[in-house]
Amino acid sequence: MSHAEKMQKAARISDLELYDLVVAMYPEKFASRDEAGDDLWDEVMQFVDEELCGELLQDEQGLRSLLGRILLMTHPIGSALSGNLYHALGTVQIDGDQVRMMAAAKAQLT
Repeated sequence: MSHAEKMQKAARISDLELYDLVVAMYPEKFASRDEAGDDLWDEVMQFVDEELCGELLQDEQGLRSLLGRILLMTHPIGSALSGNLYHALGTVQIDGDQVRMMAAAKAQLT
């Protein structure tokens, strides 16, 4: 299956998945209260509607910021050349038991 075919079949995430991802992507806003067991559902969904989809994604800089946060949520992978660990996003190729990624964006683990 080509990358384009995979992307066309991308499923919309559930409300619960959206909640969990937003809480994880914005720990400065939600993490401590989420860990304390506070009910943040309405606040997180309001943040998504008003700030994330409203103010934060109105321009290219907001999109870059969001994608940077998503990048840091990816499972780290090791570089075969340098041995360093990176968060990476890009196209994935699976050939038998080999999985390769052509990273479009990466951030080194520090």
